[in-house]
Order: sequence, then C-alpha cells, then structure tokens
Amino acid sequence: MTLIKALLRGALLFGMLAVGTAAHADLNDGYGVAVGKPLTWGLEAWTGQPGLNGKWPHYIITFDVNGTVYKAAVDMSTSNSTSQIRHREISLPNIGFPCSVCPSSNIFSLPDGWKALPYNDDAGAATGGALDFLRSPAILTMLENNPWKNTSDDENLIQYFPNNAAPHQYQVPLWDGYFNLGVKRIYVFGEPFTSGYGVHNIHQNQGDPAEGGHAYANGIYQDGAIVIEFNQQHVLQTRTGPYYWPNRMILMTRFAVQQDYTKDMANSSSSYYGWPGTPTVDQKNAQNAASGGWKWYGPYTAHQIEIDVSNTAGRPAIYVKYGSWPALDSYSAQADTRDGRAYLRLYNTSGQQIYVGVNACCGVPASWDYKATYLQ
Repeated sequence: MTLIKALLRGALLFGMLAVGTAAHADLNDGYGVAVGKPLTWGLEAWTGQPGLNGKWPHYIITFDVNGTVYKAAVDMSTSNSTSQIRHREISLPNIGFPCSVCPSSNIFSLPDGWKALPYNDDAGAATGGALDFLRSPAILTMLENNPWKNTSDDENLIQYFPNNAAPHQYQVPLWDGYFNLGVKRIYVFGEPFTSGYGVHNIHQNQGDPAEGGHAYANGIYQDGAIVIEFNQQHVLQTRTGPYYWPNRMILMTRFAVQQDYTKDMANSSSSYYGWPGTPTVDQKNAQNAASGGWKWYGPYTAHQIEIDVSNTAGRPAIYVKYGSWPALDSYSAQADTRDGRAYLRLYNTSGQQIYVGVNACCGVPASWDYKATYLQ
C-alpha cells in the first residue's frame, strides 16, 4: 500500500466518523492470498446464540505455511441478526482461474506463503489474481445454475446435532465433509491479520449498505474465499456410473445484507467502487412456449445482469445475445434447467444491448417464471 493511498483511506474513514456520512476506503490492511497445508478445521465452539458475549460463529481453519501456523476465520452469520451467511460451493476448472483472461495470475502455481495482490482501484487489480464475485470472468462462468444458497433451513451451513456433547452441537457438515476427503493445499483470499498470522474478511467485500457500519470496506476485486485442492480426484460410484469429484473447489460466502449489484468504473467514481447500486427488475410470471418455441426479453442496457428462470415445467433453457435486433451475435451464454431452475449472471463490458431468449428445449412444451435483475 502506498503512503498516499494509506493517508487517503485514513482521511476518508475519519470523515465518515466525523460527519456521519459514508466514505469509501476498501480493505484497510491490504488483500492477497495465503497458500498452505490444512491442519485443523471446523466451527468454533458455539452456543447457538448469535451475539452472545459479543461472539458470532466462525469456521476456523489452521494451516501450515512453511512451518508457521496461519489461521483463517470465516464468518458464519451476520453480526447484527440471526441470519446465517449465504454460500456457494463450486467446482473449479484446472486452468483459467480466477480470471480466464489473466495469464499472469496463475494462482495454483504459487509456492506456500502469503502473496499480496493488487485490488480495488490498484493498477492491475482486474488481472492480477484478485477475486470479484460479480466481475471475474471465470467465476461468472462457474455461476451458471449456482445461485447463492440459504433460502431454507436445510441450506444453512450451520446444522444442529443434539446428540453431540456441548459445546459441539453445532457443526458445518458440508465443509467438514470436503476437508475430510483429504486436502493437499488451501488458498485463502482475504485481508491479512495485523497481529499474528492469518486471514480474515474471507467473504464478499462489496455491496455493504451505508447504514450497516461496514461500507467503509467496500471495493471491487477484493472478495475473500477459500479454494481447497484435494489430494486426488475422488471417484464416487452412482447408479448412472462413476462421478469424479473435482480436483479443486471454491467456497464463497456473503452476508444477507450485502447487495449483488455494485458500482464500478462503469457508473461511479473510484471513491464509491463496490458500493451498492440500485438494480432494475423485469419480472414476468406464467410464461410458456410450445416445444421448440421461444420467448425473448429485453433489450437491457446493463453492465451487470442476473437471469433467473424458476418454477419450471419442461426443459426451458436460457440463451443470451448481444447487439442490436435483429443483427445479434451468436449465443454468448447459456443455462439449462436444473432442479426446476435455470440461472446465470453476466458482467457486460461491451456496451452493447443484451437480449435474453428462453427456449422450450428437448421436444416438450415448457412454462416458467422469468426474472431479470440488472444494473446500468
């Protein structure tokens, strides 16, 4: 961090405290990735009462970094409510991560250790290896049919096991299961500790509202996450044949209060990068088409857009094109129905209009509810 940047962040934060207005300062102590070998993992001892004695639950991972024990602390709930954290667990490709157009940021070739990365408005932030859940091309590609989880109790990360001895009745079985498969290395993205060795702010670090007390840390290309690298590719036998467990998986989280549409160079000054935007919603329920038929939506003038087709019957599939009607490009993105829903998210840097088509696929008629949420 340069001296000028540090002074500016301090001045912005002081102004925010002094006059009660929001100001942007991004992560105060830097951003990067710590790489090492996991030692222990699990939910810290917890009573099940958020805020009890000032303590909210964290998933704690200790990991060895060249003989030094580091700690990763992942928030599991929102500090001012009982709401558990939103989460995604997504298989990673072996190449092209975290940015499919970033050949200089081969994160998986890093040796064990801490590596500071450019972030937010730093030069090279978009191509230097930093994560952005709303902008990184490889992440957005992986989000096809992977919306945030935690819309019901069975999607909560923290689960209650009454037969366990207190204070270990609360566990995170999903994440525990991943680590128990055998993990070779982990890559922990976030903000470094200022005392001791470790990483925190391992969650989305943008979209916090001005009134929530955390907006000062909003920024782009500075999201926190954990990538786990398995010892080997595990094979699970299923009724339809072998399923090969991925070699790597990313664990992503965000708080319920955080917005998924945030400002950047397209619609804001750098002082407000990562601050919540005000998206527009286009919702049309009870849509239908005969077998092979289409419904078209748009055009949308947007640089962030999320398409959600839900309550489906049949096999509706989403297709996206850019350009001016009828001279559109070939399909630029596509998502098929899975478990009654088709979902994708795009970050449009072309400046072109976006058209969305829903097709009744696979020889059967289809019906669906349609929702597009977008930010200009």
